[in-house]
Amino acid sequence: MNHDNDDDDEQEVPGNDQGNDEEPPRKKARKMSDKNTHVDNTIYNERFGNVCKHAEYIQEYIADLDNNLWCRLTMIFPATQPRIDLESLIRSETSRTPITSIVGIQNCFIAENKEYRAKTNKDSNDVEYILSTEGENINALMTYYQIFDLRRIYTNNIHRMAQIFGIEAANRTLIREINRVFGAYGIEVDYRHLSLLADYMTYEGVYKPCNRLGLRTNASPLQKITFETSTTYLREALLHGEHEELQSPSSRLVTGRMVQCGTGAFDILTKLSS
Repeated sequence: MNHDNDDDDEQEVPGNDQGNDEEPPRKKARKMSDKNTHVDNTIYNERFGNVCKHAEYIQEYIADLDNNLWCRLTMIFPATQPRIDLESLIRSETSRTPITSIVGIQNCFIAENKEYRAKTNKDSNDVEYILSTEGENINALMTYYQIFDLRRIYTNNIHRMAQIFGIEAANRTLIREINRVFGAYGIEVDYRHLSLLADYMTYEGVYKPCNRLGLRTNASPLQKITFETSTTYLREALLHGEHEELQSPSSRLVTGRMVQCGTGAFDILTKLSS
């Protein structure tokens, strides 16, 4: 059989892999594993160098690169040196060699929860511990759900409690923190006074300060004038034509009227003689 064109004698037959650039899955997995191992080795070598440069006697350093939960140091000292207090040495090295850290938290302490022991049987061996921190990062701590009870995470940062758990949580936090301040001096304050203050600072759905800035949203011009910066609030009331209802105690005292609370919340009528 004769062919008119010699160039048609050779034809390329496509392979079954449907793509010459695609590598076999096994080879690709091996390369990915080698790449991850190389990254781990780089991290380990960098960490090893940072640890060993602190002291000459550190010869070996092994760490948990997966979970960052532990590390092991090997230290070698000459036999001619005097005896070394290893306990103080270990405390010194561990205090300046962090194993893991969280952004926003500078330090942490573990203490026994005395309130838990008081609520339960005092003779029981059950002990609960609290992790107290300097600084806060609640979002990061929530990733450690297998260690912490997320239902009881607490911070004295009122703004953060309002952002994460809602304004009601901020309200209770405010009461708790004010009570702690007075309790440190042995002063007992009735809960109703604290709840009234906390309710006023959070009733608008946001946490606002109890000062002249937080009083800006008050509807009574006279109450704002009697608090602070009287000239400023008086000028704003005149410019905006604000109306006074004389419902607040301060506004009624300014105008010489009886406050509508306590004994002034009702009227006494004298019975007329027949």
